[in-house]
Amino acid sequence: MSEVEKKKILIADSSPAIRQMVMLILEGHGFTVVAAQDGIEAIEKAFQEAPDLIALNAVMPRMKGHQACHFLKQNQATS
Repeated sequence: MSEVEKKKILIADSSPAIRQMVMLILEGHGFTVVAAQDGIEAIEKAFQEAPDLIALNAVMPRMKGHQACHFLKQNQATS
């Protein structure tokens, strides 16, 4: 995959170890990866980074994954 074709994935998980492991796997497959530690940070980065895919853990502090998903689906820029 060339630099131009790289897809961007946003992952959100409260565990630093899980985030790092998923980032390494996805980057090894040629993806650009952006990470967030909770739902609020995931929403902020979704607007800043415009990822092609967002993967959210269901259980996170400050805002759960399903709440962040609902918010992102409601907004035209991130739906």
